[in-house]
This record gives sequence, structure tokens and C-alpha cells, in this order.
Amino acid sequence: MHPTLRLLSFFCLIGTLVITCSPTSRTPAKNLSFAVLNVGQGLSQISITNDSAIVWDMGSASEWYRWYAGYLTLGSPPLQMIVLSHTDEDHRGGLSLLPELINFSGKVMVGYGADTALIRSEAGVWKNRIVFSVKGEDDSLCIDADVSVHFLWPPKEEIPENPLTSSEMKNRYSLCAQLRHKDCSVLITGDIDSIAMREIGKRKGYKITANILVVPHHGSSSALEPTFYGYSQPQWTIISCAPPPNEYGHPAQSVLDFLGALRYTTLSTFIHGSITFRSNGYYWERQ
Repeated sequence: MHPTLRLLSFFCLIGTLVITCSPTSRTPAKNLSFAVLNVGQGLSQISITNDSAIVWDMGSASEWYRWYAGYLTLGSPPLQMIVLSHTDEDHRGGLSLLPELINFSGKVMVGYGADTALIRSEAGVWKNRIVFSVKGEDDSLCIDADVSVHFLWPPKEEIPENPLTSSEMKNRYSLCAQLRHKDCSVLITGDIDSIAMREIGKRKGYKITANILVVPHHGSSSALEPTFYGYSQPQWTIISCAPPPNEYGHPAQSVLDFLGALRYTTLSTFIHGSITFRSNGYYWERQ
């Protein structure tokens, strides 16, 4: 082949790849649903786009029946991916009971420093079929033409140990993300503490602005950082925990007082049950 033709063929191939991988070539989402499930003293969220779901944490094994009931209520969508913010049992335990017949791709996404060996060993019937991917600060995920995920935390270069072993460090370096559908967004925060919240605010500023904020660490007093809320400016805040009084003291009264003073609309799973919103790309509606 003539060198000029060979070069032209190369650029045509590159152009084809760019078009194929471009988010605009995917089917746009008419709606994005986001649910915080009532899983007692734990956390699980599900986002659904074009009848395909991403699960954000799975609650504990002891509350599996609650997770499954919530999943059925949402229509049992195929599970495109399970994202685990960190390896505390009340966030990953439900994976151990995920049935073999469920429509799940086997893809599990974790943050930097996650103990993937532990997750695999306790993944029940899925332990030999899991395919891991790792994300952290400034990584992104394109779900379709209108829906994307921007990961805010943790920073790869600052993980103190790999894998993370102490409960404090696992919480602090939870995978934290902003899920966006056009003009609508939600912050998914895992169990990050005030140190992580302050650092995220410092690094990202108003880029973390979101309509909905899942309050970190079940509303614990360790996750109260005013600057983080100042930058995020949510309309709704959601707390997932067991009914008080529970053994962890969640949610902390100081957090409830703070959110009330800012006049956010605060919803909690122990009062409202599973909480579902739907976005059309321009505004959220509670379902």
C-alpha cells in the first residue's frame, strides 16, 4: 500500500474508534432514578439508567432481605456494576448473599486501597466471577450520553497503606463520587469523615455542588464539616441508618441540628423507608 494511503487508513481507524467510544454515540437517558434503600444500620444506593442499574454499596448480610425487597420494588433491573465505597461489612456484606441467578455482570468497582482479596473471599457464589476495577480522585465513568460519574476521592498518592486495614482509614478513604444527569446531580459519600470532607472541599470547591447529598457515615458526628456543605449546597440530604437509639448513636443530634439550621430537606431511611428520586435531566422529583 502506498504510504499516503496507509496513513489515511490509520487516521480513518482512529476516527472510527473515537466515534465508537464517544459518549454521544450512546443512547441518551430519558430518566435517571436514584434510590437510597432502607437497609437498617448500613448503606445501599441504586441508580438506574435505561433499565440498567449500578449498585452503590450493598448493606450488611444481616439486612439482605431489606436490600432484596428494595431491589424488587425498583423492578429488578440488570446489575451493570456494584460499586463498594469501602470494605466495612455494613457496606459490602450483602454481596455475600447475592443469588447466582440474578442478572449481574460480575463487575465490582472499588477505591484505591480497598482489600479486594477480602471482598472476593466473602462474595458468596460470585467470588470466582468478580472482575475488579479501581477508581479514585479525578477518574470518571460514562454511563451514557447524558449520565456520568465523577470520582472525587480518594487520592491515589495519599493512601497510607494498601490495603487499608484500620476502620478509621477505611472510612476516611471511602470512594466518593458525584453522579450527574445533565443539570441534576447527587453526591455519594460512603463513610468519609470530616478530614476527607474538608480536603474534598479544598480541592474541588463548587465543583461538588449537588441537588442531593447522601450524608456521610450514616449521619455520624465525625462527618460534620461545614465547608463541605457550603460547597455542595444540596436541596435534599439523606441519612441511612437504623432507628435511634442504635448502638452507634446515629444520626448525631449535632448533624441534625446543623442540617436543620441550613434548612435542607432532610430525609432518613429509618423514618421514610427507601427513598427514591427521578431526574429528567433538569430537576429531581421524589417518587
